[in-house]
Amino acid sequence: VCLSQYLVGALLVYHTDPPEFVVRRQLEALRTDDTQTAYQLASPSNKEVTGPHQKFAELVRADPFTPLIKHDKADILMTMEYTKFWRCLVRVWPEDTKIPKDYVYQLSRSKRDDLYFGCWLVDAVYPND
Repeated sequence: VCLSQYLVGALLVYHTDPPEFVVRRQLEALRTDDTQTAYQLASPSNKEVTGPHQKFAELVRADPFTPLIKHDKADILMTMEYTKFWRCLVRVWPEDTKIPKDYVYQLSRSKRDDLYFGCWLVDAVYPND
């Protein structure tokens, strides 16, 4: 069985896709309030912290993450690559205000022996205050 391609929600995630691709896909999912796709792009360690999809959806709809839901625009401002993980700074323009909010995304390649093996997945998102 060739596991070089994985179906994640309505999106294809390849082990060769760069981490920026995953961040942009999760941001697009959050912009359209598609928490199921956003959850599927979370890493196993992230899911262990957030719990099942319903709990994840509640978390991303609460402060400090509410600006991510249905935002007007998001840009990746800066990226940083480390030995075992990747980070970027994301600026989001919420739909209800003209004041942007900054978030740090951290991703790593999944090492879990499942369909996501080798794919970049989101380990954490936190405000950059």
